[in-house]
Amino acid sequence: MPNSLFRTGFSCMLPLGPAYWCGYAMDFVTIFLLLIPVIALYVRTPTALVSTGEAALNLGLVVVITLLFLGIATAFLHAYIFRRTRHAAARDGEVSLRLGRAGQFFVYGLAGLYFAQVHYLLLKESFEAIFFPSEWFMVSDLLLLQPFLVPFVLFRAWISKLGMRVRGLEVSYRSELVRQLRTTSLLLAPQLLYLNVYRSIVQDIPGLDDIFTEHPLLGFVVAGTLLFTLFVFSPYFIRLLFTRVELRHHAAGPELLPMLDSLARRSRITLDRVYVWLTRERRIANAAVSGLFRQQRAVFLTDHLLSSLTPPEVVAVVAHELGHTRFLHLLFNFLLAIMSGIFVIWGMLLLDSFIHSQEDVGVAIVLLEAVYITVVFGLFARRFERQADLYAAHAVGSAQLVCAALLKLATANGVSVKRSTLTHPSIHARVKRLAALSRKYQGDFTRPVAKAIGANAGIALGLIGLFVYTMMELGDLPL
Repeated sequence: MPNSLFRTGFSCMLPLGPAYWCGYAMDFVTIFLLLIPVIALYVRTPTALVSTGEAALNLGLVVVITLLFLGIATAFLHAYIFRRTRHAAARDGEVSLRLGRAGQFFVYGLAGLYFAQVHYLLLKESFEAIFFPSEWFMVSDLLLLQPFLVPFVLFRAWISKLGMRVRGLEVSYRSELVRQLRTTSLLLAPQLLYLNVYRSIVQDIPGLDDIFTEHPLLGFVVAGTLLFTLFVFSPYFIRLLFTRVELRHHAAGPELLPMLDSLARRSRITLDRVYVWLTRERRIANAAVSGLFRQQRAVFLTDHLLSSLTPPEVVAVVAHELGHTRFLHLLFNFLLAIMSGIFVIWGMLLLDSFIHSQEDVGVAIVLLEAVYITVVFGLFARRFERQADLYAAHAVGSAQLVCAALLKLATANGVSVKRSTLTHPSIHARVKRLAALSRKYQGDFTRPVAKAIGANAGIALGLIGLFVYTMMELGDLPL
């Protein structure tokens, strides 16, 4: 197996989940899957010399195939979204559910197509043969990602516009396109920054490549330090996504702030920064928390959430966000990001007999990272949402209030209560679970909260133990 796997394992330690979201207005399955084409591009090592004629043919095929895929997928998914939804009264929830699934299907297919373009249409080699070397930091990466990013943004803007229409809201395709461009750029930038800075350190500083190969633990230290830095600064990236005002300057502030102060005191969690995200005509009901440390912590509430829920229900939503901080979910996500590199290393060892070339390495790494993101990280993310619901019921003293807030969020966003995503179980499942726990513990959630904290600590210790063991064995692993 190529020695470059050391560096590849480090590169797979990518930022996952720098913030936690309560609602469903942002479907982050597609955002997380942005990591897959980035990894597909990063692990590709040019192995063939391509003539100018071959390069032009390859790039032409990339453009044609991408446009054909976009057109066929749009037509097919339009039929899928709206088939058997004849009655307007019964259609909205069904269409919303199909919109979410359509977005996922499209990105899965697009990610697979992009991987084929990189590895079999020699996208990177062809680009270098006609334009310039692909080591020009983020500039070349952004250009090489266009066969993925262009259809991705165009399709997401279309899906978003359809979703707004289903809810009776009219927005222009142009405004949705601008919003998708801004969101995708801000969420993709940390991934590219992390990979390019790490690549520059390894490749451009004389002697470091050999040192990292001889002492792989140093590579993990550097990669982990860069990753931690990105997690620390993630709240500032997230704030760029929103037009926001402080809650104390919003009309709902005078009534809500005393209630939130009381919640913060009961929870023993500092709550100094509460912002209102101005979604205006988009009418998105959502809430989020970001920041690894108390000094950085910020809670975001959308204007539509404040107008759709009662003040006690808003407090329940904020309690859910505080649950993520009480259970240290953001710090846990940093650990999960590190473990993605460990997962790839052990996965590559298991697949060793099937790997015979750099192309095989690329296929294996992308598939392993896809499994990690969609299965492992997805399981943890949904677990954390259930735990945050549990803490919210504990903090406000009422599972019924939390359930009412969740159901109103679904109604306000015009989404089906049966819709689930990579990071969130369905509202129906969450409400059903809270009701069952309330009956089991007779409305007192102190014990299940303590059990959840203990379970998380045990899982974290197990993951740290696996990380330490892997670091101790790195020198002896047949990589």
